[in-house]
Amino acid sequence: MSRKEDLDLRYLRALRLLNSSLNHGWNNHLASLSFQLDISTEVLRRSAPGDDVAWEKLKDRSVKAKQALKPLQDFFALVLATTRPPEKAQASMDLRVVMQNLEVLLHPLHKDRNTQLRLVLPGETLMLEGTRDVIERGLLVVLVEASLALKELEGRLELRLDADGTLVIEGPPAHQWLPAVADIIDDIGGSSDSSPSGSIVAIRIPIQTRTR
Repeated sequence: MSRKEDLDLRYLRALRLLNSSLNHGWNNHLASLSFQLDISTEVLRRSAPGDDVAWEKLKDRSVKAKQALKPLQDFFALVLATTRPPEKAQASMDLRVVMQNLEVLLHPLHKDRNTQLRLVLPGETLMLEGTRDVIERGLLVVLVEASLALKELEGRLELRLDADGTLVIEGPPAHQWLPAVADIIDDIGGSSDSSPSGSIVAIRIPIQTRTR
């Protein structure tokens, strides 16, 4: 198996895990949507065409139903975007956008495990070097491993992206997750160091030297 094939396989495994957590969130949104639609149906059944109060209630429930549907649409759009076939050609992208996409994907996993996730981004643009999809997928695998190493109910994963392209990960001890993804970090052209305590890992991600 090639290293690219190994990355793709580990990426799919990470997505499968994330989708399990997403499923819990989707079910909650669907339950809320179903409840709002049931109420709307009942209001419609009891209302008369000239009953302004009933129609105002129906309008209110319809708006709430649409609000319950919106998170589902956002989740589906993001999952579809991250599961598209990898691009062979290089494509520029702001690393901050990549991290924001990954935060959205990781959030349901942390919610499901009762752990915390925090992302801090710099104000300036950080354009990626190399193949965008490879970097994005590699980082997802890395961050899933770090997330799973947290203790449930009390764990906290803090991600801080510095202006030089260094991603600082603070949370579980490095020895619990870093060895499993060291080759992935190498494959995306990065390198890593951990603090003496092991609770902080700095991953240098390749970015363009000139911002735009």
